[in-house]
Amino acid sequence: MKFIAACLCFATWSFAQTAGVKSHRDLVYVEGGHERHKLDLYLPEKADGPLPLIIWVHGGGWQNGSKDGCPPLRGGYIERGYAVASINYRLSGHAVFPAQIEDCKAAIRWLRGHAKEYNLDAKHFGVWGSSAGGHLVALLGTSGDVKEFDVGANLDQSSRVQAVCDYYGPTDFAVFVTTPGYERHATVDAPEAKLIGGAVLENKAKAARVNPITYVSKDDPPFLIVHGDKDPTVPINQSQLLFEALKQTGVSAHFHTIHGAGHGRPGFAGQDIGGMVATFFDERLKNGVMEIEARVSESTAESGVRGRDVRPPVRESTLSKAGFQLDGERWTYRDGGFSMEGILLKPEGKGPFPAVLISHGLGGNAQSFGMMKAREMVQWGLVCIAPNYTHTGQGGDRAQFGASAENIRRASTCLDLLRTLPEVDSTRLAAYGHSMGGFVTIGLASAKVDAVKAAAITGSGISPQDGYAAPSAQAAEKIRAPFLMLHGANDNVVRPEQSAALKQVLDANQVPNDRLIADGQGHPIDQTMRDEVFKLIREWFTNQGVLKP
Repeated sequence: MKFIAACLCFATWSFAQTAGVKSHRDLVYVEGGHERHKLDLYLPEKADGPLPLIIWVHGGGWQNGSKDGCPPLRGGYIERGYAVASINYRLSGHAVFPAQIEDCKAAIRWLRGHAKEYNLDAKHFGVWGSSAGGHLVALLGTSGDVKEFDVGANLDQSSRVQAVCDYYGPTDFAVFVTTPGYERHATVDAPEAKLIGGAVLENKAKAARVNPITYVSKDDPPFLIVHGDKDPTVPINQSQLLFEALKQTGVSAHFHTIHGAGHGRPGFAGQDIGGMVATFFDERLKNGVMEIEARVSESTAESGVRGRDVRPPVRESTLSKAGFQLDGERWTYRDGGFSMEGILLKPEGKGPFPAVLISHGLGGNAQSFGMMKAREMVQWGLVCIAPNYTHTGQGGDRAQFGASAENIRRASTCLDLLRTLPEVDSTRLAAYGHSMGGFVTIGLASAKVDAVKAAAITGSGISPQDGYAAPSAQAAEKIRAPFLMLHGANDNVVRPEQSAALKQVLDANQVPNDRLIADGQGHPIDQTMRDEVFKLIREWFTNQGVLKP
């Protein structure tokens, strides 16, 4: 079953319900084209005059990713007086290069062609991307005069951009794959090979055509290039080479190194980096700065991490590592007289990966409920842990069900266990629960204020006062984690009024949240609307920085 517009559908939530933001989702920029030929456009509800536009191009090795994650949107650029777009493009599994750059340029031409309709300043378009997206925005910047990449409709519009922010994008594939420690990218199975249709060193002409450095010319727009010197995926020499090529050609370029940073966090989330990017776009897209500069700067990953991303270390007195035993996908934990069990699934690779705590409802358990959810979420790149709670069966002491002290202890212990795993990035922990498991999720966020970076619940909420399985409104006052709430309008198990009450508390405390109601749906929307619910939770975790775009 799919939602339709008349249903207050989940599919149209995104940032449309964020105060002050007008959302235009899934705009088709190539008529009759591929399913990936869509973009999202976000505008301030009120604006004076045409708006400069920042276009986000997602990463994912040219073979994964989507427009659903949009850092400029959650970074407050709408409030700063910008329009923001996020685009999909054909992935390497759909078509080899130059399909990707052709799509990016087609999206830019479409946006220019509709500038008056959406109140955009067609003379001030900036692009921003990371990793594979960094490569594509760099290529957009250097190929403004390359006509062969402009194909399709709206050819009367320019695909040039006026500012480029490149986060650790590849720029010279031959150098990339021969850099010591990165030779794995020279294989036929590497993302770079899938992009061009063959191994890089066996297809040097194709690789040169992909390189942003190939097209550097004096009329290129200003660049801001940011790279971590501990990046295990793309060597920093890729940004160094681009910077030197731009500098020698007389193009304005600022190259910033984050010492100790890898392929993204930590370091890139710091206020110093965010401020630097905002200043760059303000100067080049709003303030008319035309100065040509060749600037180098640096920072450290430690100084660049936001305070909310820092988690206190797990103390040995609160967690006995020796008590944790993992057997395949099942685990047990014992510490004296305290014991618990559950399931644990990990993505392939060494990580570190973000992680999610999955909490089951009444009558369910880690296996029956958690496994089904974990099978999906592990594909997103999440380490998934699910414990058994006191409400695994219908019997027992109901005073211990839901957000009881015992269950909050079990949930907290799961987070502590995750933090001991080398595959887990403890700065990106999330929580999801359904029904009574949602009560646990709310209770955990109330009791452990900095425990999770983002939370999502289905068919759940709060109670007016203490003494119930659901947390009280007073307890919810302590929550600071962003919450997504999904509820069926006909839910007669946990009434929709209970999630409405939670939203009221979160709104009063200015905690980021979204609440969506599905007409005609009852309590088990996690099952009856499985695909839609998964899609929304994944978007939420991406938008809150748990999953990387």
